[in-house]
Amino acid sequence: GKTNAELIAKDEVPELIEAFSLERFNTFSLLDDKAATAASH
Repeated sequence: GKTNAELIAKDEVPELIEAFSLERFNTFSLLDDKAATAASH
């Protein structure tokens, strides 16, 4: 929540969530969803 609020307020992607930017879909730099979640399955 805090980093998303910072993104909206500053119109800049905070370093903590850079890897999750929408640009990753254009560059095919996709993350493994398992690595992106704290839950273990």
